Amino acid sequence: MLKLVKDFEDFQVIYYWLDETNQKVSPDLPTLTHAEDWLAIHQAEGYKGRDRRRRIVDRRRNQRPPEQQRNGKRSAKPLGRRKTDKQIQIDIDYSEEKIKQLRQSLAS
Repeated sequence: MLKLVKDFEDFQVIYYWLDETNQKVSPDLPTLTHAEDWLAIHQAEGYKGRDRRRRIVDRRRNQRPPEQQRNGKRSAKPLGRRKTDKQIQIDIDYSEEKIKQLRQSLAS
């Protein structure tokens, strides 16, 4: 299971993925959206079986909010069955402490 890390380097927040042995497996990614897209591509590349889905990214991610959808249209389920359909979340956050240290050093 991969872990998502939020970090702060060179005055910017970055995200990257770690594997089970805490080795970095992704490049530095600028946003959560980039991290989500990288994970979807990574998982698709690792899957060798037959897949009915033609798109790598879940199309429900780009839908309008329910209040903006037309009545009578079947609503999509908020979560899919596949790993790539689940919302990602930050597992490890190194950025808070680094930003705090930076603020303290600038205030001195």
